[in-house]
Amino acid sequence: MGAEVAGNERVDGGGGVIADRDGDQTFEVWEGKRVEGGETGTTELVGDIGKFAGISGTGEWAIVDYFIDPDDKRARVVISLTFNWKRP
Repeated sequence: MGAEVAGNERVDGGGGVIADRDGDQTFEVWEGKRVEGGETGTTELVGDIGKFAGISGTGEWAIVDYFIDPDDKRARVVISLTFNWKRP
């Protein structure tokens, strides 16, 4: 994850792995901006392994809840994600 700041504008970005219980995976890159009340952004599939071979897609997300876990004091987020994808 990284962030870029230009003036008062901050853009976050990063990547992740989406896996199913069989171990097949697809990889995503995402970008987000702070907005009133949270953060919102876009995501795109950029690679795949196994049954996800050739998959492509994009999505939009928004943080709907943010909290600090009382036990380990680490931040947690809950996001809403709408994804459009297709397989060859």
